[in-house]
Amino acid sequence: MTPVRLAGVILAGGKSRRMGQDKATLPWRGSTMLEHSVTMLKSACPRVYVVTADGRAVPETGATIVSDTLSDYGPLHGLARGLRAAYDDGAHDGGAHDGGAQWAFVCAVDMPFLEPSLIDALVTAIEPSIDIVAAHDGTFPQPLAAIYKLTLAESAENAVSSGMRSLNNFVTQHQHKYVMVPGAESQLRNLNTPDDYRDARS
Repeated sequence: MTPVRLAGVILAGGKSRRMGQDKATLPWRGSTMLEHSVTMLKSACPRVYVVTADGRAVPETGATIVSDTLSDYGPLHGLARGLRAAYDDGAHDGGAHDGGAQWAFVCAVDMPFLEPSLIDALVTAIEPSIDIVAAHDGTFPQPLAAIYKLTLAESAENAVSSGMRSLNNFVTQHQHKYVMVPGAESQLRNLNTPDDYRDARS
């Protein structure tokens, strides 16, 4: 199999109602949640795209910023915007920026425990007939710790236009594979509330 090259997509959204503030700017291990996520992804992806609410200021990371005019719509619209940006940047056919990537690893900015080893585990599960490879924590699939074909950009846009909001429903409508990650389930932890954030830092 040809070596898999990835673009990276981080869904950063905007101000979180449950967290009470913008997760991307929360302090994390000497930087911010967003800076931490970008640094981690850059170890596996030639170029990283950050999808964030239109007009919202985010920390400078060297990543490509993609504005999401419907950030309140949910992660499916963010996914569509991120895949479209990477696809149009030439990543799907050998673009100079992305080193010929045809896939994107997509995650949320509030998953600071992700490590490159989990991305590697998903990459090894890619098959020619598969469109999406997502991690599974043993209880739920994790569509925001998953690898998507960049060619799904149009399908994601069409799904949003049709009124779909569920990222899980989008995944199940395509050829997909769930990958159990024994011993790495804690990497899939996301921080939704101030209590989650406080506990993660303790």
